[in-house]
Amino acid sequence: MMARRAAVLDVGTNTVRLLVADCAGGALTPVLDRTDMSRLGLGAGADGTLSAESIARTAEGAITLVREARAAGAATILMVGTAAVRDAPNRATLLGWIERDTGITCRVVDGETEASLTFLGATVGQPLNGTLAVGDIGGGSTERIIAVDGTIRERFSVPIGSGRLTERAIAHDPPTDADLAAATRAADEALRPLRPVQATALLLAGGTASALGRLQSTATLDAAALDAALATLQSAPAAAIAPTVGLEVARVGLLAAGAVIVRALARSCGLTTAAVARGGIREGTLLAAMRGEYGF
Repeated sequence: MMARRAAVLDVGTNTVRLLVADCAGGALTPVLDRTDMSRLGLGAGADGTLSAESIARTAEGAITLVREARAAGAATILMVGTAAVRDAPNRATLLGWIERDTGITCRVVDGETEASLTFLGATVGQPLNGTLAVGDIGGGSTERIIAVDGTIRERFSVPIGSGRLTERAIAHDPPTDADLAAATRAADEALRPLRPVQATALLLAGGTASALGRLQSTATLDAAALDAALATLQSAPAAAIAPTVGLEVARVGLLAAGAVIVRALARSCGLTTAAVARGGIREGTLLAAMRGEYGF
């Protein structure tokens, strides 16, 4: 049985993110929200092989966050691994290290399950009528879920995220116009497999979207907000911008690529505006565990 106070860690390409919440009556009340910018995907090989340094950073980050979860009173602790973990042929080194030091097994979820959990967490308290799109721009992948009147009709994951796109296309700090043009071309190509739809709204989960919203002090990422975000990111190095908005330097360095992906994802939904969702895969994982869904 799941404890009333539970925690979930999302081991992603850019970050390890912790959520501790009280779970009762089908609802979640957040208690602790922490992020470790471990950059697991940084320096990964062409086949997804993780570097020893990235494995060490991420394992230590996860171990520290598990300690924080236990100190906060979480009796149940879940852990999921997403794009960079599932793509890595040497992921057993990372997962074995974490399990040895915490006693927790990290469940590596496939792209479809990741998309479903993200949809579950992003749409809590949202009206589900019409054609609703939910996106999650991670470090190594981007998920898009399309639902009609609350029923998921399509789940799709493409292997591009803010981390991978930055490594591929953003060569300068601050990014140049040429960097942004290259990133736009790469994002459009990566998202080409997504079937064009006409959605009524696009909700964006994940750290990239929330950081862009924080950068612009808005939960609405429309064309003007994205233009302003890119102008800010091009105005100074990441190290100069980060302390003014309370974000990690490494996170700020990924936001230009993130904004480019937001634009491309919105276009695939027939929209120019996206809204920053309040929840995502962590909330979805806890809700799935409460309901006994998706194998939790």
